[in-house]
Amino acid sequence: MKTNMTKNTSDKIGRFEAYQRKVRAKQSNISKQKVCEYMVITAVQMISKQTGIKASEIKLGTEQIELINGLSDWIILNGAGEFNPDKSIYIAGPIGVGKTTIARAFAKTTQALKLNFGIDYDFYFADVGSRFNKSIVEGDLRYLNNLTAVRHMVLDEVREDQFTFKHFGNQINFMPILLNARYKAWLNRRTQTVITTNLKPRGLQDNLKDPRLYDRLRQQYHIATLNGPNYRHL
Repeated sequence: MKTNMTKNTSDKIGRFEAYQRKVRAKQSNISKQKVCEYMVITAVQMISKQTGIKASEIKLGTEQIELINGLSDWIILNGAGEFNPDKSIYIAGPIGVGKTTIARAFAKTTQALKLNFGIDYDFYFADVGSRFNKSIVEGDLRYLNNLTAVRHMVLDEVREDQFTFKHFGNQINFMPILLNARYKAWLNRRTQTVITTNLKPRGLQDNLKDPRLYDRLRQQYHIATLNGPNYRHL
C-alpha cells in the first residue's frame, strides 16, 4: 500500500510539473524546433572547439540528430517524442560518437531555458568519468553525497571502474549507491537522470551484481543506443 501511495504521489508531482513546463513553453513561444536548433548549435560548437574544425564544416550524423530531437521533445513535452516523459534516459554507445557532447549540450539547453524563459527543468552536469581519473580521496565521498542530493542531473561517462573501490581499506559501492539514490528520488519526486555510458544494459547488469537494483533501473530508464561517426577522429 505504501509503495502504491508513493508511486501515485510521484506520478501526480510528475504530471503537474510536466503541465507547468508545457504551459510555460507555450507562453514563451518555445517550440521543439527552437530547442532542437539550440542544442544542435551548442553541440557543433563543442565539437569545433575540441577538434579545431570550423563549425560550418561539421555535420552531425542521423542518429545524433534523432537523439537531440528526442531530448528536445522530452524537455518541453510535446507528447510526440521518442522518450516517455515519466522516465529517465540511459544513453549507451561506443567511444567518440558524441554521447558526452550531446549530454553537455542538453544540460546547457535546459539551463538556458530556465534562465531566459523560466522553464524550471535545468539539469546539473556531473562528469563522473573524469572524476575517477584522479586518486580516491575523502572529497570523493562528499562528492557522492552531493550527487545523490541534486535534483535533475546528467551522469556522464559511467564506467566499470566506478562501481566499487577501496577507501582506507573499506569497499565503497560508489555507483550502486548513487544509482539507488537516483532511483528513489525518481520514484518519490520524479527527479530525472540522464546517463551516458559505454556499458550496454547487459554490461550494467554484470557490474551491478544486484538483480533488484537492475530491475529498478529497467523500470526507471528508457534505453537509447547511440552509434554513428567517431567525432574524435575528424
